[in-house]
Amino acid sequence: MADEYEVRQPVSIRYLTVHRVQQGDTVASLTERYGLGCNRALTDIEANQRLNLAASPSTRLETGAVVQIPPDARQLVRNRIYALYALRPQIVTHFDDMQAQTEARVLPLLVDEIQAEIPERINTVLAELGAELQSAIDRITESAQALVQICEALACTYVGDSDDRAAAGAIHDPMCGIAWSVTPAALDLWRNLWAAEMWFDKWSGKSPLDAQQTTARFVNTVRSIITQKIDQRLRDAQSLQRRLEADFGG
Repeated sequence: MADEYEVRQPVSIRYLTVHRVQQGDTVASLTERYGLGCNRALTDIEANQRLNLAASPSTRLETGAVVQIPPDARQLVRNRIYALYALRPQIVTHFDDMQAQTEARVLPLLVDEIQAEIPERINTVLAELGAELQSAIDRITESAQALVQICEALACTYVGDSDDRAAAGAIHDPMCGIAWSVTPAALDLWRNLWAAEMWFDKWSGKSPLDAQQTTARFVNTVRSIITQKIDQRLRDAQSLQRRLEADFGG
């Protein structure tokens, strides 16, 4: 997914704490002092690679050297899970409303075979639904903003992945959080759900019944894709939480 983001800035280090090594400090002692759970939390992050800390976890570090202390990955993953659980019902409610609007405003208009152009009345309804859809996505996007900061912070830890780093590099994109949550490709499909040209292609030459069935089926397909993407994010976060619990000894 990283390639689908436009990376606009390097990963921020504002979540890192600077520690200047005191006499007697070791990787093991710093890991314990900052509650990092395992040495890898300190040695495997990019900010500390130049120090080659992994070579001597129990050896005293050079006094005065600067070590970057990452944020607590466990708390960040917990926050991610909470944020996703808060986001999911908003998406479900949105699609419940969208399916109801489809049945009430679109399907009744598909009473004639569409041959050449989308009738003006249908075109107007599609435009209205498109505007309502964008407003709904904007509201959901605001709720997803917390996930952007979580990605940025996790990118500074040893469990941060390419998706976290990609999202961290695109934090000025207002759609970044929701794009991370459901993937950019799925978001594009969702945002363009009521594009008139697409629906003309789907309806052209179909009987009214076929057009109605095609419409209801496609709206439900988009719903399934979006909810499956966010459910996958939840499963991934829960799996990462279990991994961190193992790293921290339970």
